[in-house]
Amino acid sequence: MRSSILVFGFLAVSACGGGADRVSIRGDFADSASAATVVRAVEAEREVEVKGGAFELRDLAAGPATLRLVRGADSAGTLALDNAPAGAGVVLH
Repeated sequence: MRSSILVFGFLAVSACGGGADRVSIRGDFADSASAATVVRAVEAEREVEVKGGAFELRDLAAGPATLRLVRGADSAGTLALDNAPAGAGVVLH
């Protein structure tokens, strides 16, 4: 299966508040019919369901993040971020 993640960017999040040292990653797929059904954050040992072609992982630790895109029992793709800075919001399209 081909992954449809095309563009990503970092959005700075305000350094005030309790989540300043955390990272959030959200994204959507162009073709939700063939998109991954689950996104796993490997280092955080967490996963979220893809709903309506979109997902969101909140409150991840800053630093490296590996996302495994899963459809059924198969890994459909992997995306690695070398260093997600504290307070960042990563948006994938």
